[in-house]
Amino acid sequence: MENNLQDIQSRNNIKCIKCGDKNPGNFYDDDIKLGKIGREREKEIFCIKCRKERRRELLKVDPGKHLASIGVPPRFYDCTLENFKGGGEYIEKIHFYLKNLIYLKNLTEGLYIYGPYGCGKTHLAIGILKELRVNYAFNRPCEELKFITTPELLLELRGAATQKSTERTLILKYSRYDYLFLDDMGAEKTSDFSLSCLYQILNYRYNNLKPIIITSNLNLDELSKKLSSKDEDNPQRIASRIVGLCWQIQIKMPDYRIQQRKEMRKNKDAQG
Repeated sequence: MENNLQDIQSRNNIKCIKCGDKNPGNFYDDDIKLGKIGREREKEIFCIKCRKERRRELLKVDPGKHLASIGVPPRFYDCTLENFKGGGEYIEKIHFYLKNLIYLKNLTEGLYIYGPYGCGKTHLAIGILKELRVNYAFNRPCEELKFITTPELLLELRGAATQKSTERTLILKYSRYDYLFLDDMGAEKTSDFSLSCLYQILNYRYNNLKPIIITSNLNLDELSKKLSSKDEDNPQRIASRIVGLCWQIQIKMPDYRIQQRKEMRKNKDAQG
């Protein structure tokens, strides 16, 4: 009875320190719990809208603190959907995807983003990761979100190949993240072992409705050929699982890095 009274009191007393909102329906449960503690924690209470704005601000001010533990390399800390220099049509598709995933909550599929080198696939993947980081109240982001290149993942699994228990632990670890980002699939050297591990991760996520974001230079037919092995079924099974797991977005953009270098040379020539 006393706990119920405390809950009612905390909901009635709660107030966003930024916008002044007092409607309990506009707060996360964790912020309502902070309201129980009293004045010593009231400076930490935000409504959902302001809490998201604060997360976005913190990602800009100190991205390393919030992204390093998830696996995002420093080179990509500044990547957002807003500063993507590709076509607006791709951003529209991704916003449509995120709307279904985050707000309508009727989506369990991921994305397979493919296109030529340097067209901004990793940039888009990091932008999506940041939107998830902003819009979800992750209690322990490093255990719920993960970004890793596919070659790095398979290298880690190969290193554990001599220890069956460690290998199984790693496969389960990458299978169970709420959101897994696999960058640069198809760039890795393949073996029956690595393909088997990759299939186990994809299959677990498929069966347990866990989204995965994959980037690659290859379309799925090319990927299936690239992932050749003695077991001819492995590459086809992986491609089939990706079809079941992901929406596909093809990026038809030139190499941004080459364009950037050309612009830098032009600027130097103009100044010289």
